[in-house]
Amino acid sequence: MSGNAQQDYIIEMLELMEAAQFLDGVRDPNERERLHQALELRDKYEEELKIVEGLSAQNRGMLWYNGFGKGPLYAGTNIRQGRFEKLAYESKRMAVAVSRKDLGEANPLYHVFLLEPGGPGYDRTYYKDISSPYKDAGSFQELKGDASSLHALTDIWATPGAAHNNKTDVLFYTAKEKEIRGFVLGKDNKVRQSGYARVVKSNVLSVRVVHNPESFVDDPDENTELPSVLEGIDYFVYGGLANSPDIYVDGTGAEGGVRSPWGNYSGLGVDQHYLWVFGSGGFACATHASVMRCLKGKSQNPRWMTHFPNEHLYAKSYHQDQSKVTDRPPLLGLVDLCPCDDGTLVAALYTRSVKDRIPKGNTWTSDYTPVYEFIDTNALYSAVYRTDLKNGTIAVDWTKIGEGNLVVRVQKLPVFCWSLVESLIATLDRLAPVLR
Repeated sequence: MSGNAQQDYIIEMLELMEAAQFLDGVRDPNERERLHQALELRDKYEEELKIVEGLSAQNRGMLWYNGFGKGPLYAGTNIRQGRFEKLAYESKRMAVAVSRKDLGEANPLYHVFLLEPGGPGYDRTYYKDISSPYKDAGSFQELKGDASSLHALTDIWATPGAAHNNKTDVLFYTAKEKEIRGFVLGKDNKVRQSGYARVVKSNVLSVRVVHNPESFVDDPDENTELPSVLEGIDYFVYGGLANSPDIYVDGTGAEGGVRSPWGNYSGLGVDQHYLWVFGSGGFACATHASVMRCLKGKSQNPRWMTHFPNEHLYAKSYHQDQSKVTDRPPLLGLVDLCPCDDGTLVAALYTRSVKDRIPKGNTWTSDYTPVYEFIDTNALYSAVYRTDLKNGTIAVDWTKIGEGNLVVRVQKLPVFCWSLVESLIATLDRLAPVLR
């Protein structure tokens, strides 16, 4: 299918699906014929649609990242072009969300939380709301909770408010030592505790939260009949634990731990359908339904789907000369991973190569034995992925966005209309059995 044909097809598809969402229970023969056309188009070009959707989503949305140590915060919508604006200085972790009021808006107000990178006295939490145009955001304000509750945090994560919150509220969750706590940021930019607090068995290095998680009907870990495994599950809170293979899980009050695929890991990611876990050498994902089934004791471990991006972790020179390197620091590799609800990933990683250099005190004209060393080059990547739940596999297509920026933290929010596209596709899928 040509590029223009793909574009025309997607436009026609979306128009038909937009009509479809209003036709529950309608028996008009002409409208039903239009829906049949949509189904035939979807079936005919199913694989092409997935590819085009993925490539489109890969370059859409709002990408945020910050750099190593005291690296500044950058953001931008020109993802594949690698064009981003510097918005703030000095942060070690960040979290970005929009309120329910702005979900689906073309130019939403982004609520940005930053963790200061310093030691005692310089380890506070800062906040600013940012809207288009995305230029230097100016000064961030310090967020103040009870006493030092927002000092010395190891991680932070933000989400739109839940159904019982005001539409302008943003929820954020913090990790500090062995505790995970929840807070509400109101429209007056004042912080109050949400009442959520959990103490876990180990220090928490990463916290991720998803509200209203969703399952797949073809998931082997989903029930074949109602109710769903996720029935009554309004949220998952996940905690990445230090020096542990376990991941803390709170599935709306059902608490416990699930085992990661490895003895230890670096961090977590989350979207509406999956829990993600990553380490320097790769990542894995499992559906929330799989996690819940494990939490209830119906399986020993979640059904993890693993991926190792070795072609981006190791350069050709590494494979040729790595045995000549005597000083062998641990692999930096994948340092951050963020899944997005549009079916894409963004990642910060280091590619390891090998370079020979002149030993100290020698010159190129001397008779010397070269010293070989590892060189780690940082780059930012985006990716489209496809999971096969039945076979437990994931396929990933990577695209390099840029390198040399020392990116160590990433987050991507989907294009503003993605929730509409998803709802239209879901509607067509739901009507398919009736229309065939």
